[in-house]
Amino acid sequence: MGSEAAGDNPRPAWLIAGFLAAPLAPAFVLAARSPGLGVEPGDMASLLPIAALLYLPSLFSVALIGGLALTVLHRLKRVRWWSGLLAGFVGAALLSYLFTGFRGLEAQWFMADLTGALVWAACGAAAGLIVWLGWRLSGIEKS
Repeated sequence: MGSEAAGDNPRPAWLIAGFLAAPLAPAFVLAARSPGLGVEPGDMASLLPIAALLYLPSLFSVALIGGLALTVLHRLKRVRWWSGLLAGFVGAALLSYLFTGFRGLEAQWFMADLTGALVWAACGAAAGLIVWLGWRLSGIEKS
């Protein structure tokens, strides 16, 4: 029997749960903002199947951007709530501009695309906080 307390052992299941829960925010927002996909405004029954369909691309994005950011921040020993929020915000904003072909950076399109980029950046910030929470609950930073 070791001298370690039961709470000192890393619990990676929390980190995995964080990575699995984080894509829910962008998936639901994308489904809600996409009436062309068959979502009726205010109808949760039409929102759920579309959000489920959009979960996998969101999971891929969160795993790629969040995994890279978490790895870099862990090596720098800077995994904090605000670094998760900032990494998610910046990563999602860049991903938003990538999908619009960076046309939002041109003067005439900037204001039109700014609202959409900010919505995605907010979703990314929420996803970053969820991943950070999973990281924090996992106890990996203590090992």
